[in-house]
Amino acid sequence: MSRVIIFGGKRKNACQEQDLVDALQRKGIESTIWGKKELLSGTPGDTDLFFIRNLFYSSIDDHANPENSRVIKQLRELEESTTFLNTIDGLLAVRDKLAISRVYRDLRIPFIKAEKLTNDPNELVKWVDEASERYSTGVIIKDQYGGLGKGIIKIKKQGTKYLCDVSCVVDGEQK
Repeated sequence: MSRVIIFGGKRKNACQEQDLVDALQRKGIESTIWGKKELLSGTPGDTDLFFIRNLFYSSIDDHANPENSRVIKQLRELEESTTFLNTIDGLLAVRDKLAISRVYRDLRIPFIKAEKLTNDPNELVKWVDEASERYSTGVIIKDQYGGLGKGIIKIKKQGTKYLCDVSCVVDGEQK
């Protein structure tokens, strides 16, 4: 019987990985969770199946050039010798909000519109001004590659003032 290796988080946010391991083990399938440490030092067997949870994304050093990240290089090497149950390319695409919104648009699936802005504050203010004319409830600003729910800002223009609702979760508490 094959062993299933789940690559994802081993920290406190790994409850989904652990639930998957428990479910597989109840069915008599050997399974384990690997984090970055195990990925760098471990060697899966010939009969192992590898499943990547999307939480691996937080271990990528440079989201603009993920192929330069050590974890992606390790996964690519592993991909040549091990059977993957999902793909690295698919996970990279689905985490990129701009890329996935293009896919949804092409497939005619309803989606929340995504736009790419530079880090220039003047461009952001101009964009919020233009968007506030179309959307009276405000706009939500997120990092293109996601921060697992952190660093999300809702901005609404009211007269000449900008109202910001900054939400992020740190250690289970809203800040």
